[in-house]
Amino acid sequence: MKKKYQKGMTLIEIVMILIIIGLLIGGGIGLLSILVKHNKLAKTLTKSEQVYYALIGYVMNKGRFPCPDKNGDGKEDCPVSSCNRPPCFLPYATIGISMNDSWGRKFYYDVASDILTETRSIKEFCLYSHISSKFPYVTNGNTTYKVAAVIISAGAKDADNDGNVLDGRNSDKDHIYEMESKKEKKNYDDLVKEISLNYIISKICEAEDKKLKIYISGGTLCYNETEYNIGDEIKIAYGEDVKEGGCKGTSQKNFIELLQCEWNASPIWCNEGSRDGKIIWNNSSWYQ
Repeated sequence: MKKKYQKGMTLIEIVMILIIIGLLIGGGIGLLSILVKHNKLAKTLTKSEQVYYALIGYVMNKGRFPCPDKNGDGKEDCPVSSCNRPPCFLPYATIGISMNDSWGRKFYYDVASDILTETRSIKEFCLYSHISSKFPYVTNGNTTYKVAAVIISAGAKDADNDGNVLDGRNSDKDHIYEMESKKEKKNYDDLVKEISLNYIISKICEAEDKKLKIYISGGTLCYNETEYNIGDEIKIAYGEDVKEGGCKGTSQKNFIELLQCEWNASPIWCNEGSRDGKIIWNNSSWYQ
């Protein structure tokens, strides 16, 4: 009776299998690295949007931009000229948020103009925003224009290896920055968010001539010492407010706060929903 022998793998076959396994593992690690990078990028873009709306909300409530934070404690340091090597840091505590970018770094911020941080009302802000001569600028090398302010995340690393974690024009300390539209390159990984001066003027400075429509789908609101109920619609103007729960209620929302809700600035009390040009009160929540 003949014996049957099982054929084993040759050394070459074993080596080939190990090479294939190595390639698969290496590819997986590379893919994981890409996914982590894109996740951090997406989260930082979301955070910069939140900072953007927090700054606009601050202007709407205070009538001015906050000064930059020059020492990293989260509080504004006025005047703006005290930040003599711009950009300085975002004054996160002053504007009521607490966050770093996804790489654990503080956001940078520049508003450049002392005037736009010294006004005391929306009217003053809108007047001086037209006559101020000092602003941050953004450029792509061919086109340059002024903005009200800039917010910058330094990204994952010092991509241009110049010893400053900010890349390109963002590290030149002259109030001139890269445009928001600039894409990531081998020597550039910053994320810039521009606050357009024209946007600020069109939205904030025209707010005084605007009225907000509020539709009541539930409960009661008090406006001008008159109570309004389900099915009623109220129009409120700049400087006015409404009380939740009727004229004896203690909780109220003013025009500026409700305007933030309309802009989708994500205040914690304003929920998403189809508002068809109106803000809706349903006796417990506000909806866009």
